[in-house]
Amino acid sequence: MMVSKCFVIGSCVSRDMFNSKFVSEYKDSFELQVMQFQMSMLSILEPPISYPGALWDSSKMTINNYSHMRSELNKKVLAQLILHQPEFLIMDFFADAEHGAIKISNGAATTWVTDKRQIFSQNPLWTYFDIEDECTPNENFSRFYKVWQLKFDEFLKWATENIPNSVGAA
Repeated sequence: MMVSKCFVIGSCVSRDMFNSKFVSEYKDSFELQVMQFQMSMLSILEPPISYPGALWDSSKMTINNYSHMRSELNKKVLAQLILHQPEFLIMDFFADAEHGAIKISNGAATTWVTDKRQIFSQNPLWTYFDIEDECTPNENFSRFYKVWQLKFDEFLKWATENIPNSVGAA
């Protein structure tokens, strides 16, 4: 039997389909190549943002929060998608619905990241960034949805060009 390669961008709900505690025989049919945890659609196509490594301190963060903050700043999700060329791309938009996004600046560049400032602020590095803008569904749904739709359309175009053999599920 062939095993289908999968890539998840989403929350625990999507990831848990690939957890043997919940689906004991998932490995018979699927291989989870990469799991990108809760990244807002506004963040995915954004450029990475530089930061001084000397400020990085994960001591107050769980390993999951540390990994999530690093992936939001480094933006390696697209490179991972290109590298792995998954057959199935599974996305959920919990991060968008629950958190929205904020645009941060390091003084020279800006980028959108998922609005997890209550978690990211546990790392001293967070004080290095200024918040330039925020776009959340709770504050201004019309604006959020308009920006989200543009980013989603950009992502579909990017996916068609860069991972053409992937089947998406949202």
